[in-house]
Formats: sequence, C-alpha cells, structure tokens
Amino acid sequence: MITKPLTQKRKAESSAIKLLPMLVEAAFWNQKAAMSDVGEKIAAIVEATHPAISKRIRNTLDQNRKPAYLHNPDKLLEFEEARHGFDTVILPESIESDCRSIIQEHHRRGELAPFDLLPRHKILVYGPPGNGKTMLAEAFAFDLGVPFIRVKYGGLIGDYLGSTGRNIQEIMDYVRTGPCVLFLDEFDGIGMDRNDNQDVGEARRITNQLLISIERLPSTCILIAATNVDHLLDSALKRRFDFVLELPKPTEQLKRRCAEKELNPSITPGFNLLYLLDQIARAPFKNLKEVVDHCQRIRRDLVLNNGVGIEDINIRITDSGRLPMPQVVKSRYQRQCEIFDWACSTFGKEIATAPGERIRRFVEEALELAQAAGLCENDIVKLSDFVFSRPVGDIKQEVGQVGVTLLCYAQHIGINADEEENAEFNRLLSMDQLHFQARQNAKASLGIGAACVIELKL
Repeated sequence: MITKPLTQKRKAESSAIKLLPMLVEAAFWNQKAAMSDVGEKIAAIVEATHPAISKRIRNTLDQNRKPAYLHNPDKLLEFEEARHGFDTVILPESIESDCRSIIQEHHRRGELAPFDLLPRHKILVYGPPGNGKTMLAEAFAFDLGVPFIRVKYGGLIGDYLGSTGRNIQEIMDYVRTGPCVLFLDEFDGIGMDRNDNQDVGEARRITNQLLISIERLPSTCILIAATNVDHLLDSALKRRFDFVLELPKPTEQLKRRCAEKELNPSITPGFNLLYLLDQIARAPFKNLKEVVDHCQRIRRDLVLNNGVGIEDINIRITDSGRLPMPQVVKSRYQRQCEIFDWACSTFGKEIATAPGERIRRFVEEALELAQAAGLCENDIVKLSDFVFSRPVGDIKQEVGQVGVTLLCYAQHIGINADEEENAEFNRLLSMDQLHFQARQNAKASLGIGAACVIELKL
C-alpha cells in the first residue's frame, strides 16, 4: 500500500520534472527573468517534500548568480509565446502548402543531410496589413516547437552612425546559437533599395550588413521578414530569401473560412450563426483582421445581450456611406414565435393551435417541396406506406430530424435555408390576411382543413 507522504512526494517530483524543459530553455537563451520564475515555481512545488533542495534553489535565486552564457540582447529582442499552428491560421491554400513544406523539411532534416541539402529557412512575406503575416510566423514556431523571437524595431534602429548595423550583427549572433523563429516586421525600414536616389550612406551600410547576416544565418534559425511595401526592398536582399510569399487582400472564400472559424458553434454556445457566413464573405472588409474583429463583436453581443444587437453590428461603413449588409436573419426561435403569432392573428387561435391542423399544413408544404424537386406521386405513396408500417416515433425527435433533413437538402441544392425561410415569412407579412383565410376555407371545403371565420376590415 502506498502511503500518503510517498504519494505527495511522487506528485511533487512529477510536477517539478515537467518544468525542467522550460528551465533549460530559459537558461539556454539566457532569459534571467524566466529562469527566476521557473526556479521559484520548482522551489514552491518541492518545498514540503524536499525542503533542502527548495532552500538551495531559493538561495541561488537570491544570490542572483549570472550564468556564463551569451549575452541576451533583451533591448533588441522579445520572446513571445506562439499561440497558433497552421491548423488554425487562415491562409490561401498555395501559401499554406508552401509553409507546410518548409515544416516538413525541418522535421526531416536528417533525411536531407546525406544529400548535402538543408531545410529552407528564409522567408519574406509581403502584402497589405491585417492578413496574417505575424500569425504565419507564430505558426512556424508553434508547429516546430521552437522559441518565437520578435525583433524590437524601436531598439534595432540606432541613433548613432553604425549602431544599427551592430545591432543587426548582435541579433544574428544570438539567434545562431539555437533553433528558433526570428520575426523581423517592417522589414522595408532596414532593407531599402540601395539604388534609391534618396539613399544615404548609412542606409546602404545597413542593407549590406543584412545581406551578409542573412547569408550566414544557419538553417536552424527560421528567419521571417514581413513588409507591406515589398517594392521598396533591395532586389539583392529579396534574392537571399528561399521563399517570397504574398498575403493579398482576402477573397470571399478566405473571409468565409475566417468567419466560419470565428463563429463556430463551439464558441457561440446555444446559437448557430453559420447562416451569417455568406453575408460576412460578401462584406467589404479590407483584411482578415476586420473579419475577426467583426465576428468577435457579434460573439460579445451574444454573451452580453443575447444577440439582440447583431443586426446593428452587421451594418458596415463603406466609402459611399452607411450601407446595410444583406438583411440579417433573426434567431430561429424568435422567428418561430413571430410566425406563430401571425398564424393566430390570421386564422384564429383555435385553428392555429390545433395540432392536427398544423401538421396537415406541414405535410402539404412538404409534398409541394417533393413535387418541386421532381418526386413522383407513386414514390410518395410508397414512402407513406413505409412510414405508417413502422412504430410511432418521439415527436420532439421527429421535429429535429425534419429540420436536419431540410438543412441537408438546402445545402445540397446550394441555398441558405434560413434566408429563404426569413424571406418567405416577410412575404406572408406583406400580404392581406384575407388571402390566407380564403385559402384555408377552400381546403376546408375539400375536407382537408378546418374552416376559419373571415373578418372583414372596415
């Protein structure tokens, strides 16, 4: 039998061991603050079961001993947590394919080496802002499991002659020491064309330094440089990159994929907003960040206002003024209540609430849909015989199955069932109630419906 103290000891050891990779990584990159934080966590975990070890760790932290590793240029670099892999980043298919090829090469480095080949590791990404250049860089670090290091642009550009070149050299010397992803945003600020007539000597020296540093960068470091204005870059500098990838203004397909991810039912509990995808895809968003921001506003409204403000959110600002997007479809339950109220008002509550009457009208519409879809009368009779030969089902489940089947059919023929349902209800509201009352009484005369009293409006 395992005693309680022994169980606690093993649990503490297991928790401490799980932190060791973080401690080693922080020490490798000489991140003093991270080493101190992880060391304190380990000391706290083992304090009850290994007091001597806990005390020794804390003494070491108090003495602030400095490891004899390469200096960490923390004024030039920022270590960030990579939050996304390529499974969640929305990219054009061709770009995603190129990126996954690079990942594959790094995972299979050992297979390339015998043939004197190295994984490709220098990537230039360009295009308008807000379309995923930073997320692409994070995805490389996430999928490869290496640190994501961002260059601090403010610290990179020095005030004194030659200081920017020295900063570049210091950064490159540091990242050469281990596997990582180095992200250099606003690359046009330091990699400008040397043939530019407005070029000054310092700018030319910076570009020359970049050419040398990038050429010497080992394949263990994936360099990702990003710019919004690639035409300003030096042509020789562009040639140093293994891949030059464009992230253009998003197509309708990309906007739809982005909205589908942001409005997934798993993060809109109790609501299914996928009917909004086509509307969002057609909206004049300039970039994917605007799509994400728009969808997140919708989700906030779901949480805070139960979705009441979605229609207002879906009004976009364009260059030509405030223009509404295609009409926003109300929530299904809200529409259900309004349809029932309309039926009570039109046919009278007695008919509207009669179960037999409502189900006859449903069968009628279902048969008209089958007829419109080309199903013959003989097939319908056979189906009727088949259904009535089986046990009676649960009414709630059958309602759900009808809805699911209808949605599947609508998707098959390429229509949005919610939009068509909403459009039909608006059509009913626009027509005189006398029209529907007369139709109901015509059916009653044939023995397939209940008669209603027609009220003449004076």
